[in-house]
Amino acid sequence: MSGLGGDRSRVVIPRTAGPRSEPRRASLWDIIPAIGAVVKAAGADLLLVDSILAAVGLGEDRLKADPSVPFQYVAGLEELGIRSLSFGHPPKGQPEGDPFGSFAWLAAMRLT
Repeated sequence: MSGLGGDRSRVVIPRTAGPRSEPRRASLWDIIPAIGAVVKAAGADLLLVDSILAAVGLGEDRLKADPSVPFQYVAGLEELGIRSLSFGHPPKGQPEGDPFGSFAWLAAMRLT
């Protein structure tokens, strides 16, 4: 943020409650009202999501196989009414290829 000339004091990084050993398994589109409350309270105009794999709260197999997931993801972000930037990268050590091996992800991202 600093390298881009932005004000780091305006960056809000919400944390989940509980120890890291107990991750939450909610999909981004299911918790949009809570994200929206943080966005509104912070006066945010940009949401960064790192990464899509963690944000959907699903196993990687469903992420690859269910063509509705990318569109639910995009629809959730659109409800916020602000710009967003999502990082979609496969887990470390996975071979190169299309994001999550699915053309649905490419198509959904083209909509945004």
